[in-house]
Amino acid sequence: DNADVGTALQKLGLPGLYHPLPGMQIALMPHQAIGVAWMLDKERGVNAGGTLADEMGLGKVSIS
Repeated sequence: DNADVGTALQKLGLPGLYHPLPGMQIALMPHQAIGVAWMLDKERGVNAGGTLADEMGLGKVSIS
């Protein structure tokens, strides 16, 4: 899906990249915000659950 940061921030309810998610102390990087928004869409869908993995060094986010 041609995901973009603005859409991801809207889905996460964040006013901008420099605002952390509730319960977090550090804000997400742009690619992480897109990944978390994608994972939440999948989690709220019919087939909930899964893991998002990426290239070494980019950071991983897991929601359970």
